[in-house]
Amino acid sequence: MRLLLLSALIALAPSVAAQSEFVRDAGPYAVLDALDVLRLGDDQLEVGAGGGWRFGNGLDVGVRVGADHTSLDVGGPVSESRRLALALEVGYTAWLGERTGLQFALEGALAQTVEIGAPSLALDGLAVIDRGNTDRNEGGAEISATVFRRVVVRDVTVQPSVGAFLGGVVTASAPSDRPFTLRADTGTSGGQERMGVTLGLPVLFRAGAVHLAVGPDVRIDVAQDRVGGGLRLRANF
Repeated sequence: MRLLLLSALIALAPSVAAQSEFVRDAGPYAVLDALDVLRLGDDQLEVGAGGGWRFGNGLDVGVRVGADHTSLDVGGPVSESRRLALALEVGYTAWLGERTGLQFALEGALAQTVEIGAPSLALDGLAVIDRGNTDRNEGGAEISATVFRRVVVRDVTVQPSVGAFLGGVVTASAPSDRPFTLRADTGTSGGQERMGVTLGLPVLFRAGAVHLAVGPDVRIDVAQDRVGGGLRLRANF
């Protein structure tokens, strides 16, 4: 039942990075939410970006893509993982006043991590055994509500926000020669619930005709006992 619910939410094309909270009129937007330049020197990569459309009535619809590459070298190439992710998002912002608003967002995402030559060490002689390539498939959905307040500071605007989120992820692992699936009978599978709060402090300003929002955000997942964060750049055209 949980898998059916998550699959239905994914199919609804859901948003956590919607833009109506920054610009009220219609138009396109773009977002950069992951770029780990420090890993590039190690022949590794992590990037996440997306875009969508503001309809001017508080509704946003968009898509995000992400990719990362990681390799583990122990005296030579031992293992490697490549991840691709796709998220569909929908968000709605209700303005409660001139400077205060409430944003509702829904997101559905699919991701696949290909583990190439995932190694294990045999006990007799510590010989490296190649277990072949394995796909780790993920499907998830999340709903959130965020309240924000605008504070004008000279030529820029600071928009502190606090929100709550609830969702879950279903995972399934199977040999790479099988099609993408989240079914349990194809290999190992499991699920995780996600629930917690988010904190953000975007700074809004204009660069010509482009409205920019850049700032840190913190995500506290109490269900997973995990804290994460990042820096996001949003451009509204």
